[in-house]
Amino acid sequence: MLFIPFPLVLAEIFIFFFAVKQWGFLNTLGFYFLPCVLGFLIVSTVGRMAIMTLQGSVMKGQLPGNRLLHSGAIFFSGLLFMVPSFFARLVALVLFLPGLRHIFVAWFKIFIAKKIAKGSGGFSFGGGPFGFGAGNAGGAGFRYYQYRGAGFEGADSEREVSETNVLDVTPLKVTHEKKDGDETN
Repeated sequence: MLFIPFPLVLAEIFIFFFAVKQWGFLNTLGFYFLPCVLGFLIVSTVGRMAIMTLQGSVMKGQLPGNRLLHSGAIFFSGLLFMVPSFFARLVALVLFLPGLRHIFVAWFKIFIAKKIAKGSGGFSFGGGPFGFGAGNAGGAGFRYYQYRGAGFEGADSEREVSETNVLDVTPLKVTHEKKDGDETN
């Protein structure tokens, strides 16, 4: 569920009433809904253009990373333009204008590089529905669960799978050479 802080809602109501007082109700509604049309146009065209530029850059043998980030920023700005909120439209304007978008994309690349270098991608598979953890997500390794019925006292017992419980599954080497004495056709 999306969480919107209460002070932002109050500020949005205050801005709307101030705009109605300055420009009138219908002009303010036009000011609020005209960027929605702009956002719809951005979203509908940027998706197609992003696919075309991605195909073109891959056919030229170039890495499409920067183009994808810029297309994603423009697409996200189109989505934010469709939200009738003053603060969302400020963020959308930052993502839409080329100079500010370049700064945002550079900051985003640095942020992701730091996250990767630190080793924390923000995703944790520890304690998931399949019972395995990833790396330092707490309880790394596979876990073995055994259901013994509703009346069993140790129903939530689990044990760690160790090296002694693993079977040797080395694949067999298959050759198609005839052995001595093998007369099959």
